[in-house]
Amino acid sequence: MGAMARCCGLGMTHFIHHSKQLTNMTPAQHLNHCRLGAAQQLLREKPELSISRVAVACGFSSSQYFATLFNRKYGVPPRQFRRDGGHETLSSG
Repeated sequence: MGAMARCCGLGMTHFIHHSKQLTNMTPAQHLNHCRLGAAQQLLREKPELSISRVAVACGFSSSQYFATLFNRKYGVPPRQFRRDGGHETLSSG
């Protein structure tokens, strides 16, 4: 997150403050939110990719961490989301 703050010309404290004002999330939470959205799209559009490949393609260093966050946010693990065709109603948690 430090590099992101520097790119914005801000210190870390100000960067976090502004991020929360804009997104109601910390920078790390917002980044994961964006990554999970991209993963959701990949799971729908590229069923041939393994869950690990989806995780790495979306910036997660661990497929287990990715699966945990995905399940926490959407209420289903990525494998079930893919198996169900990505069409069920997901929570926005």
